[in-house]
This record gives sequence, structure tokens and C-alpha cells, in this order.
Amino acid sequence: MRQTSARLNLSQVVVIVIIVVVVILHLLAAAIIIVIIIVVVITVVIIIVVVIIVIIIIIVVILHLLTAAIIIIIVIIIIVVIIVIVIIIVVVVIVIVIIV
Repeated sequence: MRQTSARLNLSQVVVIVIIVVVVILHLLAAAIIIVIIIVVVITVVIIIVVVIIVIIIIIVVILHLLTAAIIIIIVIIIIVVIIVIVIIIVVVVIVIVIIV
């Protein structure tokens, strides 16, 4: 009886060891999966942040270029207006001279 009970205990110990090993492996696998998920989330967040920063930089650059373009357009318009005013003045002066 003692031998059979000892064998039962041995088999129980083996089963317990197997269960413990399986549980530990599962926990390890879960931990590894959690770590992988965390790493993936962190990398995705970093990528999103970098993309957002790049987009902001591009928008700022475009806005700068646009403001520069707007300033250039305003300067061109002012120059054209001045030229037109000068031409009108010259024409008026010529007409006055011709009339006089």
C-alpha cells in the first residue's frame, strides 16, 4: 500500500510539476505578449508623434512660403499700382502740355 501511495504521490508530483511549468510558461508567454504589445504601442505612438511633427513642420514651411508669396504679390501689386499712377501722371502731363 505504501508503494502504491508513494507512486500516486510521485504521479501527483509529476502532474503538479507539469501544471506549474505550463502555468509559468503561460505567464511568460502572456508577459512576452504584453511586452510585445507595449513595444508595438510605443513604437506606433512614436511614429504618430513623428508624423504629426513632420506635418506641422511642413505646414509651417508652407505657411512661411505662402506669406512670402503673399508679400511678393503685394509688392508686385504696389509696384504695378505705382507704375500705373506714374503712367497716368505722365499721360496727364503730356495731355496738359499738348492742350497748353
